[in-house]
Amino acid sequence: MSSAARTLPEVLLYGAPGCTLCSEAADGLLILRLQEDFRLREVNVRDDPELERRYAFEIPVVTVAGEVVSRGRFERAAVRSALARARRAEAGGSRSRP
Repeated sequence: MSSAARTLPEVLLYGAPGCTLCSEAADGLLILRLQEDFRLREVNVRDDPELERRYAFEIPVVTVAGEVVSRGRFERAAVRSALARARRAEAGGSRSRP
């Protein structure tokens, strides 16, 4: 499958305005995106009462393909590992090979 046809992993950054750690996580993800292909979406937890209840005391929270991989301080290595897992799963690499 060509790289243009593959689905890029989605990375969500749950945060809030005025959150210094959230800004640091956003900066870290932008730098990481220079090295890795993924879709990045920032979500303001204050816009959704359920998300605010779930994440208010843990932000920033980073998910990759739906899996929480970083809470509080941005963990670049954890995000990179999760991106690799998401790519293997997309390519069918998580199955055993003949």
